[in-house]
Amino acid sequence: MAEFLAMLRGESYERFAEQTTANFARLFPLAHVQR
Repeated sequence: MAEFLAMLRGESYERFAEQTTANFARLFPLAHVQR
């Protein structure tokens, strides 16, 4: 699914994954707390 969305946006899969991971971290900051 992510590869398809990246293709639609004209981006590489890696760039798309980096952006979505960064967005998730901004929306859910406690999810990235190291234990």
